[in-house]
Amino acid sequence: MVKKFVIISLILLMFGSCKFFSDFFNNQDQIKNTYNLNVVWKLQTERYFSNRNYLKIDNYLYFDESDEDYNDVADYTFCISKVDLDTGRYVWKTNRINACMTGWDSVKKIQDYIFVLSYRGKIYVYSDIDGSLVTTVFLGNDDEEKKIFTNSESSVTYNEFLIWDVFSSNGIYKDDGIVKLNINEIDYTKESQVLIPEYIWRRNEEDKQCAANFMIEKDGILYFETCARDDLWSFIYAVDLEKNEILWRKYTNGMWGTGQNCLYILDNRLYSIENRIGCYDISKEGCSVFEIEENNGIYLGGHSTVGGITYSGGYFYYTTSSSPGGNIVGTPRELIKNIFCIRPSDFKIVWCDLDYKTGSLYSKVVVENNKAFVFGEDRIRVYNAATGKLLGINDEVGTWVFENATTYNGNVIFFNTDRKTKTSVLTAIKA
Repeated sequence: MVKKFVIISLILLMFGSCKFFSDFFNNQDQIKNTYNLNVVWKLQTERYFSNRNYLKIDNYLYFDESDEDYNDVADYTFCISKVDLDTGRYVWKTNRINACMTGWDSVKKIQDYIFVLSYRGKIYVYSDIDGSLVTTVFLGNDDEEKKIFTNSESSVTYNEFLIWDVFSSNGIYKDDGIVKLNINEIDYTKESQVLIPEYIWRRNEEDKQCAANFMIEKDGILYFETCARDDLWSFIYAVDLEKNEILWRKYTNGMWGTGQNCLYILDNRLYSIENRIGCYDISKEGCSVFEIEENNGIYLGGHSTVGGITYSGGYFYYTTSSSPGGNIVGTPRELIKNIFCIRPSDFKIVWCDLDYKTGSLYSKVVVENNKAFVFGEDRIRVYNAATGKLLGINDEVGTWVFENATTYNGNVIFFNTDRKTKTSVLTAIKA
């Protein structure tokens, strides 16, 4: 009798658990409407899985078409492409090079040249007119010196300067820092040359901080957040790019400094969205306005916000790495969210949601025509940007959680990936 009771109880528990997990993961899918894509144009590309940012300037999109499925860095190849967003056609495509690009943010444009940072201690310089290779800049006289200046996660430009972070991959932390290269020093008539960038900030051995997240520039001032390699704490710095001078630094209260693409400047406020939310007054040497973790029990951060922050209509939109699995560690599922629309002044939630199927999100929210487009793994969720009402889901596209979509002329631009052919179609849809 006892055995029968135990068996029946286990069966009921099993079915109850199945019902629970079904509700937990599929509730949103059960109420979804299909969002039909109004395709404007398509372009077949060789780009496969890539977590690198696109570079959009005016009506042009620059991006890498890389071998992400490789066994060794020595096997890696890439080319850079320029596409006209009005026509959806290639303007040019560079020859493929046997080299490995650095970090998330490797492609930049200054004047009439495209600069591509490489792990092999080189910067490839292409013509923006026809995509031809103009020159190759070696960042050092030998392999050891090149290693110092090429392990980068992010880069920015300011006037004639190309600026990027460097951090040690071999334990020599004294070389960690941020460097800049004056492109006017490049001889564009030479096939190759050696140039040594200069440090504008260098790791302080006492603080043991490195620059791990994306930098941003405003009015000739570089802002960035550091992190301690061994402990979770950080500083926010402001550096004058002309003088290579630290204007101020602010110790944060509980920020990790490990976020990707998580900084945004609005008026005189610098926002950092990573493990928690920080807001700092850059007109008052980074004075803290607020640092918060949650709002009404909902965790606002998510370790990193890789896709970045979108500002539209007076609100911030972003995604986080929070996932439905948070319920397992004790967080009530109604408090788990990874899609946010936030009021910048005090970070009150305007609306929020959770993509049950995808889980962690690292994509950038695209806002166009009062619609918020959220890219997850193999799906797009579309919301009313003002109210957060889910307008529909399209799960017939092959996006990645790292999708860094953009907009142009009323269209949403993204890569639709085919995992079988390991290629993707650059796609423009009407918002």
